[in-house]
Amino acid sequence: MSFAKLLLPAPLLGTALAAMFALVAPARAQTPDPTLLLALDEIWQLERPGISTLSDRFERKDGTPARFETEVRDALAYLHVDAEAAEVEFARKRFPANASPWGALPRIAPASARLVEVTLPRKRYLVLSGTGEGLFGIGDWQRFGFLHVVDVSQRWAPVHYPLVAEAGLRERVIGRLPGSPVLNYLRLVPARWSDASTVERYEVLVYALNPKGAERVRTAEGELMSYSLTRDTEAARWVLAPLAQTLIADARDAAGAAFSAPPSAAERAYTPTNAPQAPAATTADPAIAVQGATPAADAAKPAAANGQSPSASDQLAEDAEALAKRKAKEEAEQAARESASSALKKKLPGQF
Repeated sequence: MSFAKLLLPAPLLGTALAAMFALVAPARAQTPDPTLLLALDEIWQLERPGISTLSDRFERKDGTPARFETEVRDALAYLHVDAEAAEVEFARKRFPANASPWGALPRIAPASARLVEVTLPRKRYLVLSGTGEGLFGIGDWQRFGFLHVVDVSQRWAPVHYPLVAEAGLRERVIGRLPGSPVLNYLRLVPARWSDASTVERYEVLVYALNPKGAERVRTAEGELMSYSLTRDTEAARWVLAPLAQTLIADARDAAGAAFSAPPSAAERAYTPTNAPQAPAATTADPAIAVQGATPAADAAKPAAANGQSPSASDQLAEDAEALAKRKAKEEAEQAARESASSALKKKLPGQF
C-alpha cells in the first residue's frame, strides 16, 4: 500500500494528489490565439492605451506573512495572508485579492506574476497580472489569467479592480474605448463549446473601470455594449459581431455562478442570434453605464420580449436554477479539497 493511501481515505486520495501536484508544479500561461487577439482589437479601434511591463519578476522578501515585491519603487506588492488568501498592497493600503464580482479568485503563482503600467490622459494604473495557483496551474484551468488593476491616479485614494481573463488573454482584456476617460475591461463568457475544453463562441461584455467599480458600458444609442466572438474553423479565424443580448452571461449571473463554474448542457448547445444593432465601429459613451450585470429577470423574459424561441427561454431559466444548485455543491467540494490539502501538509512537514 502506498504512503498516500495510508494518509487519506480513498474518496479524498485523488483530490489530495491533484492538490499536491498543483502546489509543486509551476503554472504555465496558455498562449492566446493570435486571430482572437486581432478580432478583439476591433473593439479598441486602434486606441489601445500605453501598456508597458515594468517588471516580470516578483521576489519574496523576508518575513511573515510571505511578501512578494518587484525592484520598482512605489509599486504593488503581493502578500500571502494565510494558506489560501492574499492581498494587494499599494502605499500601505491593502485590498483583498481573492474576491471578485464573478467569483472567488485563486492566489496568483508568484513565478507567473508581472507588473504592468497603463497610462491614459489624467489616469495611471498599475496591474499585477498572473496565472493561478492550485488547480488553476493544471490542464485547461491554465486558460484563466487574473489581473489586479489599481487606479493610482490619486495616490492617497487608490481603487482596486480584481479581474478575470479567459483564453490566456491576461492584459489583453484591458484597453481603452474611443473617447473613454477610464480604462475598459472585456469580460469573455464561453457561450458554445465543441468539446470539454474547446470554446467556439464567447459573449463579450464591455465594462468601464469607474470609481464605484466595474460597470457595463452603453453605446451612444443607450444599448449595453456587447459582442459575439465566434470561431470560424474553415477560415481559421475569429469573427467579432455586435450582440443584442448576452443570454448565457445573464443566466450565469442570475444564478450567482462563478467564472470557473462548468457550463450547463444548454450552454454547450445554445447558439445566440445576432439581432440588428449598431455596428462594431460605433463610438461608445463610457460615461453612460449601469452598475453590475443585467438583472436576473432578463435571463427569463418571455420569448416575445427577447427574440428567442419559448423552449430556449425556458431552458435558460431552468439552467439558472441548476447553476445555483451546482454552485452550492462546488463550494462543498472546494471545502473538501482544502481540508484534504491541509491534512496532507500536516502529515508531510517540510514538503511544501
